[in-house]
Amino acid sequence: MSAQLTGEVKGTVTDTAGETLPGVTLTLSNGEPPHTIVSDASGRFRFNHVQAGIYELKAVMPGFATYDRKNIQVTVGQTVVIDPVLTPERGV
Repeated sequence: MSAQLTGEVKGTVTDTAGETLPGVTLTLSNGEPPHTIVSDASGRFRFNHVQAGIYELKAVMPGFATYDRKNIQVTVGQTVVIDPVLTPERGV
């Protein structure tokens, strides 16, 4: 059995009404090349095999303000759960 040297970040993206948002582009970065994925049909996402460190998560979808969370601590063997809530842009 090999040692696990990474963690993961997962969650569900919703809007302010609590509705799940599929198709949201999520980017996890820490100065290295960023990891980018898209939320699934249920608004869920998962970044697997994330090296331990401090990260920033951005979630972007047309018609919504960008979600930006900094200082996310990823540790070896742990799962960080973040559930971004996107706010509709004014005038949309």
